[in-house]
Amino acid sequence: MVKKIFNQFTGSRIILPWHREKLKEHHRNMTKKESTPSSRDEQAEELFQLTIEKSLNQGLEIELTHLAGNIPLKTRGIVKKIDTLAEEIRLLTGKELVKISRENILEVKE
Repeated sequence: MVKKIFNQFTGSRIILPWHREKLKEHHRNMTKKESTPSSRDEQAEELFQLTIEKSLNQGLEIELTHLAGNIPLKTRGIVKKIDTLAEEIRLLTGKELVKISRENILEVKE
């Protein structure tokens, strides 16, 4: 009887491979969410939006710092389109048009 009670929770310590993968993915997503700029205050968000619209309307070159995977990258170019539905910004860098997801943008500079 004592052995039965002792071994009762042995199976609960075992983690299935697909559960382990889901747990790792969850931890990666939580780390990514912590490093994204979702917690911008209103003033920073307004400045962010004004800079992007200024580049779109006046053709000014800006520098975007954004995440590519977990690596922050700096990209310089001119905003050609703001896609509000897909929440993407299309940036013309030289001769290449780059799509950058709005949630991955960390910083905008003129």
